[in-house]
Amino acid sequence: TPEIVVRRHGPAHEYRLAASAAAAGNELEAIDQLKDILARASDHHEARLLLARLYIRQQQNSDAEMLLQDGLAGHPLYAPYARLLAHLLVTDERHDEAIARLESALPGALRDADYQALLAGLYQRSGKPAAAAQHYTRALELSPQQGEWWMGLGISQEQSGNFDAARTSYREALQFRLDATLRDYIDKRLRQLSQQAPAAMSNIQPAGRV
Repeated sequence: TPEIVVRRHGPAHEYRLAASAAAAGNELEAIDQLKDILARASDHHEARLLLARLYIRQQQNSDAEMLLQDGLAGHPLYAPYARLLAHLLVTDERHDEAIARLESALPGALRDADYQALLAGLYQRSGKPAAAAQHYTRALELSPQQGEWWMGLGISQEQSGNFDAARTSYREALQFRLDATLRDYIDKRLRQLSQQAPAAMSNIQPAGRV
């Protein structure tokens, strides 16, 4: 008798089923399906990212971290893994680790504006305004209509003593949609900067240089 061949659907079809299950709220079913996909196709990036996000939603952060670390071990420059892992590390207040992870995958994210802005914000919170300004500048070169990033650049420039550049960045931020709290903050900083003595602006390095 002829042998009956059972065709297994490929990972792409199985991923669509898992994504549909997740979208329908059947997260545990989706997790099992995604784990099965990765057991047979460990390089399926979308499955790994979705599984990590589902782990986070299920408050299984350690499983999500391990999954993303494993992905980066095989694909160290894959920016989406590094970005999601950095967000996860930030929730645990592990800012230095988040910066290190983003920096290590940075060559794979040179044209990823959100990635650059995330790294900039972490540098700013870590008291490194020159590095923050560098990455905000890069993010804005890629996506210039982000008012919050212009504000972040202005804060970094002001912290570096580059008051002229900070004023320019703050004014640029006001050209875009911002909530009232941020607009009030920028107005306050602009009033403060208008009182800076010109002598305080001498010997200032251009923004964005580390």
